Amino acid sequence: MEEEGLRRSLLKVGQHAQVGTLVTDRHVGINKMVREEHPLITHLFDIWHVAKSIKKKLQTLSKRRGCQELKPWVRSIINHLYWAVISTPAGSGDVIVAKWKSVLEHIHNRHGGFGGLFPACTHGPLEGREARKPWLTFHTKVSVEVEKILMRKTLLNDLRRLSPAYQTSYLEAFHSLILHFAPKMYHFSYQGMKCRVTLAALHFNENAHRVQARKSDGTSMFSVHFPKYKHGGHIVRKVLEKPTFEYVMELMAIVQRVCSGEDYAGDVLEVAGDEAPIPQPLSASCNRPNKEEAIRKHVCRFTANM
Repeated sequence: MEEEGLRRSLLKVGQHAQVGTLVTDRHVGINKMVREEHPLITHLFDIWHVAKSIKKKLQTLSKRRGCQELKPWVRSIINHLYWAVISTPAGSGDVIVAKWKSVLEHIHNRHGGFGGLFPACTHGPLEGREARKPWLTFHTKVSVEVEKILMRKTLLNDLRRLSPAYQTSYLEAFHSLILHFAPKMYHFSYQGMKCRVTLAALHFNENAHRVQARKSDGTSMFSVHFPKYKHGGHIVRKVLEKPTFEYVMELMAIVQRVCSGEDYAGDVLEVAGDEAPIPQPLSASCNRPNKEEAIRKHVCRFTANM
């Protein structure tokens, strides 16, 4: 579904603009589709999805016997991933990999003499919590297992394609907003879903750059949340100004001009009508079995197990 959605989106966007760079997660099907059908597009990966995968593996490892000393390093390793990518100019994938490999040396209390494109750590003398962390020892169980996770060949290849400038966070926020206009618990027709997604896009574009709200004394407003993934920990978020709905009034004005017979050319990009074809559902490409035969096999299979 994701692959077909991206294929249709690129076709639609390609009618109005040329796509030069595309940032997605590491979906295997999407990776293959872009490589084969859109070879001129630079396909990069989002940092958050890679960091989430690495963090999950490290946290699982830190719970195993003999590997508990890894736990204080998990957050630092993930922070190092973000730094390695964001601090590197675009197109320098080998430098990203070199910076990433240095974290394995760092957690073993080795901070220089790496060789290659990143020969030494750039931090100064360690103080406070960083200085008190338990250093790992080479060739121990936890050291060997951490190296397997951090130096996996497929991971190193993907690091070269991480996007230093653009991420998918805005897209994730937009997908969350769509649920307010088109809840998953309800079924909508193709045209109905298209209209609801369009309304969500109008709302998102109008409110995507809201500024932080302020109190009466002029100080910035924040809120404290306790998300599940923090396991009892908290995060602090900025409180933004309330959203606006000016696009609704603009839509109503266009509808009034259409109903009154006035010229509305230029107000809309396209007009939905009989000439706009509705694509076949994804299930149309599947071979549909004979219903009676499918029921007979289903009943016989369960009867044989009784």
